[in-house]
Amino acid sequence: NEDDIADLEPDDMREIKLDNDDNLKMSSLEPKDGAHTLSEEADITGLQLLKTPEFWLIFFAFFVGTGSGLTWMNNIGSLVISLGKVDGYQNTLILIYSIANLSGRFISGFLSDYLAQKIPRATFLAIAVSLMCVNHFLFALWSRELLIFCTIVTGIAYGGVLTMVTTLVSLMFGLKHFGTNFSLANFAPATSGYIFGVIAGRIYDSHANSSHHCIGTNCFKLTYFLTSLMTFLGTISCIILILRSRRPGRGFQSLRDNIPANIEMDPMDKQPKKYITGSHSLSNSVNNSEYKNSIETHTID
Repeated sequence: NEDDIADLEPDDMREIKLDNDDNLKMSSLEPKDGAHTLSEEADITGLQLLKTPEFWLIFFAFFVGTGSGLTWMNNIGSLVISLGKVDGYQNTLILIYSIANLSGRFISGFLSDYLAQKIPRATFLAIAVSLMCVNHFLFALWSRELLIFCTIVTGIAYGGVLTMVTTLVSLMFGLKHFGTNFSLANFAPATSGYIFGVIAGRIYDSHANSSHHCIGTNCFKLTYFLTSLMTFLGTISCIILILRSRRPGRGFQSLRDNIPANIEMDPMDKQPKKYITGSHSLSNSVNNSEYKNSIETHTID
């Protein structure tokens, strides 16, 4: 109806144009690279970056995700000893962790590119952080039984966090100052690795014997309950980021989300099949008087 048309912004129909036969065509309503960015040509850095809520949401998820992963990686040797595994078993776990880490980076990067037109990239950061959350919670309950499994999942999640933060920083804040922006984001793992490591060490020492060795599941149980809690908060941070990205005017969301309700979608190619045109939506893109000041239904071939 006319009210719907009046609410349209000119950019909503910017891909609509006339072909040589004066038939209206719509090339695509998707971003060219499927990116969810603050703006099409983002250039955000310095104090402006530090004042952006999205940066701090990413920073916190990066902080807890990498802090939890580094805590696992730095304590593999102590985990093996405290759980009574044979000497040298930590070498096997390090190899498994490294392969899982590489796999997590590739999988998250590939899927975020492949599904960029359908799913916000921040979703994959949320998946990685939530995977770390559930994994560490399970390990705190069943340490001996799940040591290898949790090593694999932690490696995948850690790799996913690293890949998605790099991707989001570049897409959301631009490539012009990417080096500076990503350096600022990397204060997260630098500080979380130290803080989480100190906490894990204090908990370990509180259960250690006079020889400063700790044997049993209690050596790290509280540590991984805490990392599970922190990554749960990190997951909430990611969810907030996703919700903010879908707010009108933020520029993150797929342009398909902005298509008016009166557009019929073709179920085969997901492209608009029919749409309503009027003077407000076409006055800036169609220089043809027969389409102005009228409301007509056109079919896209």
